[in-house]
Amino acid sequence: DILDINQASTGNFKIVAQDQIDIGGLVLRTVNLLVTRAARNNQKLFCNIDSTSEKIIGAWLDPMRVKQILANLISNAIKYSPQNSKIEILVRQLKREECLKVYDEIMYQITKNHDLDNKTTDHLSLTVAKKLHNRVSIIVKDQGFGMDEDEIQIALSRYGVVHNQNSDKVDSTGLGLPIVKYLVEVQGGLMKIRSVKGEGTEVEIIL
Repeated sequence: DILDINQASTGNFKIVAQDQIDIGGLVLRTVNLLVTRAARNNQKLFCNIDSTSEKIIGAWLDPMRVKQILANLISNAIKYSPQNSKIEILVRQLKREECLKVYDEIMYQITKNHDLDNKTTDHLSLTVAKKLHNRVSIIVKDQGFGMDEDEIQIALSRYGVVHNQNSDKVDSTGLGLPIVKYLVEVQGGLMKIRSVKGEGTEVEIIL
């Protein structure tokens, strides 16, 4: 993560995108890697992949980076949740009208981001356009300690660590969520965080 955040800062970060990847299979493989870690805390991972689609297909994504995103989010959910709790991973293909709404939202964010140079803006706009009718939603939902709005902003900042009686027990570099946000956005995606103190956190990535 430290190497990745430094590469992102210098613009040397590489994304090797494929026109189509099997998101459902990738999610299952990532979950299987983390089941044992969750079991050590008596936590259970539940994976719900929408069965109305024969396959959940993601467009113009780097499978290694998508796996990195998922591993970070699920690992966070495990770390910041109490024992005997459950963690859900929900995966579904977005409908056409949902894809169009996401397109408008992401394009608005790109045009309002003054930190992007023209070359980056053009590249992201092209990537987003390629996904116009093909988007996947992945939600990682836990029953953990939760965050308020200020703590969410801290968690999204580089090396930002939320300090409270629960999070202080967790070993964290403060790079997980910033890396996830960067990896989602550089692939033309969107990340949303919904969290309630004492109830849990839900992170949705739309790729």
